[in-house]
Amino acid sequence: MGEIPGSRYFISQGTFYEISDATRVIEAYKWDRGYQIKLQIVGHDDTNSVLKDTPSYKMNPNKNDVPGKARTVTYLLDKVRGRTEDEIPTEPGFCFIGGFLPSRAAAPENILVQFVLHGKADVSFDLNTNSDIRQTTTLLERGNDIDAALNQSEGRTIRKGPVELHGMQAEEWLMAGLTQLRIPGHHMTLEANSMISSAPTPLVTLDMDTGSNSKLLLDRVEKASLTEGEAVALWDAVSRTLRPRQNGF
Repeated sequence: MGEIPGSRYFISQGTFYEISDATRVIEAYKWDRGYQIKLQIVGHDDTNSVLKDTPSYKMNPNKNDVPGKARTVTYLLDKVRGRTEDEIPTEPGFCFIGGFLPSRAAAPENILVQFVLHGKADVSFDLNTNSDIRQTTTLLERGNDIDAALNQSEGRTIRKGPVELHGMQAEEWLMAGLTQLRIPGHHMTLEANSMISSAPTPLVTLDMDTGSNSKLLLDRVEKASLTEGEAVALWDAVSRTLRPRQNGF
């Protein structure tokens, strides 16, 4: 256990189910502006492991990465701060619910968040930005692969084409078909910066699913919560608001 002003961090061996006694879980907590922020990273310390004399452990040049990862966590803990829902930072960085991590855009950087519709846990949005992936084709240029996937899921195209967003040229493909739950649903996807991905212009993908698994879906659903018309209307209302935050990069 360690202490930083306004913060605490703990190093443990993780849960009872860890497959290695060398596993180390670093958990750090910060209380700021009415929010509790948690950071966590998994490392390893082979120095006292029961397997420390095996060839694979002896060949590992980094027997203990805990000190380095602990320094990373404490560095981030010092930078991160709480953020109210209506606060829009004016400096570069990453916003998340209840917090903000100030940082200049860098590569590689990959951020993934999921939003689930309240009361309809089979309806979700996944927003992903990645500065380290640059495609050789755009979404619409990969149409043959998408059509093949649609055939396998008894699917069809609802709509597809280019989309003009604030500060970004994007493409979208709206589909209906059987989901991984094997019920009729929808998958709608939008992609921007496919072939120019970089730190200031990361690859952006937005996906919306209905009748599908989400992080909050606990029970089996028999049908999608939204009709096709409702799903398209929700998609249009949300996807057209997507834009780079001013000075966000």
